[in-house]
Amino acid sequence: MCSNASGKGLLSKLPQLIGKSPGLTQIAIGSITGLSTGYAVTKFGKIPVAVAGTAILIAQIAHSQGCGNMDWKKIKSKAQETTKTIDSKYNTSQFGSTVKQVTQTSPYFTAGFVGGFLIGVGI
Repeated sequence: MCSNASGKGLLSKLPQLIGKSPGLTQIAIGSITGLSTGYAVTKFGKIPVAVAGTAILIAQIAHSQGCGNMDWKKIKSKAQETTKTIDSKYNTSQFGSTVKQVTQTSPYFTAGFVGGFLIGVGI
């Protein structure tokens, strides 16, 4: 099993590794990564999105019929609390900065990823 330190090191080195690769290699890596991501989003993302959408509709119907009182301030504070928990647990700020660095320094990878993603979603 990988340790946390080696994972952070790899994540920080990723933009340099991709940026130093030839253009065709960047396109190939980006396309494969994008294709995999797009396919996974369409196959595994449908269920959670459908559940969330259904829950929102049911909550709104119940609220419009007077079957419950929604405390929007409480919902907002819980959402912000959950976001902070996720950010601290998964270190999303480092991931976001790495993604930004890769997209700025590796245009071939970025184009390959976007193209592969769209193909993956279309499959």
